Amino acid sequence: MSIIVTAVFALVVVWIVYKFIKEKQYSNEATLGNIASTIGVLGTFVGISIGLLEFDPNNITESVPMLLAGMKIAFATSIVGMSGSIFMKYVALKNEDEENIDDIIELFNTMIKESREVNSTLIQNQIQTEDVLNKVSKLWISSQREFTKTLSEELHSLNLNTSAKQEELVSEFKKLGETFTELNRGVNSLLNWQENYKDTVEMTIEELNKVVSSISYIEESMAHISENSSLIKENNENLSSVLKDIKYSQSIIIDGTKSIISISEKANESIPIINTYFEKSNEAFKIEVGEYLNQFKMMVYSLKECVPEVNSYLLKSTRRFDQTLSNFTSELESTLKQNTISMNNQLEIIKKSSTNLNINIENSISDSTKRIENITNATSKQIKIMVEDMEKIFTRKIDKLDEVLEMELTKSLSSLGNQLATISERFASDYTPLADKLREVVELSKGV
Repeated sequence: MSIIVTAVFALVVVWIVYKFIKEKQYSNEATLGNIASTIGVLGTFVGISIGLLEFDPNNITESVPMLLAGMKIAFATSIVGMSGSIFMKYVALKNEDEENIDDIIELFNTMIKESREVNSTLIQNQIQTEDVLNKVSKLWISSQREFTKTLSEELHSLNLNTSAKQEELVSEFKKLGETFTELNRGVNSLLNWQENYKDTVEMTIEELNKVVSSISYIEESMAHISENSSLIKENNENLSSVLKDIKYSQSIIIDGTKSIISISEKANESIPIINTYFEKSNEAFKIEVGEYLNQFKMMVYSLKECVPEVNSYLLKSTRRFDQTLSNFTSELESTLKQNTISMNNQLEIIKKSSTNLNINIENSISDSTKRIENITNATSKQIKIMVEDMEKIFTRKIDKLDEVLEMELTKSLSSLGNQLATISERFASDYTPLADKLREVVELSKGV
């Protein structure tokens, strides 16, 4: 009987402890502990009640074992209830410690996570810095390539323009040389023509002189023929026979003479015409020669005028070439200056960007360092506060546990004392009649 009752109360307390652990009702520790203690106290009263229920004052010898069995139930259930309450308090305190440890672990995990985020931020900043530096270097390389390409193209175009200008100038000088050569040839041809024309005039004059001399000779021959014809007339009479033989020849000679006379007459008539023709020809020749001389003089004058023009053209061409060369040189210098200024500006921009980038990196690193320091300080403070809180909690829990244990022990002992006092009172009240009856039994035994 006592074992069954004790087992029932023990199972109830074990079920409460099992539910407390399984459902993790750590916040209900005080309530469940009080319930377990109450069940223990209830078991105590039940055990005492069972011990006193079958107690027979008239048969104390047989009733004492039953009373002791009830007392065993009372003490056993009380121990089970108090043990369950103390166990639940211990589990609750341990769980609080584990929760505090979990909080610390979570805090450390948070710190590690933030440190990883800071590291990832630093890595991203470093990657961005490297990307910016790579972009800056690529931009610098591309700008240098473009500048080098532009400069080489400009220098190439300058060389081509210079070569073209030089070739044009050389071709102009060649043309000018050819012009002077042709002019020299023309002057030489003019001089040769003048000499040939002079020879032609002289030959014409000689031929005219020959014609004039021939005409004079013809006149003399005609006069001589006239004289011979008179002699022939005189000798005809003496030489009639000969004339007969030569009559035919004479007639022919006469015809020839007639023709010669007609020719001489015609010559006499044509001599003034020839003289007029030659005079006209001489005048035309003189006019033509004068025109040629005037043209030659004009050509010489034009050459005299053309030479300064050619010189001025050459001077203008030289000046224009010098001006073009100076303009090109100035443009090249200005282009080089502009490119140098743009390169310096780009270098300044790159320097400023690098400086700003370094400042941003330093600021980010300093901010990250400060943030890490702040996190470390805050974590240290929080850990210190948590340690202090844990110490306080442990101290408070221990004090509370001591107080609870003291209270429970006090309650249990007072309850047990009260129960024992009640039992003692009842035992004393029951023992007095028993003692009286025992005394009566003893007296009866003495009387017998």
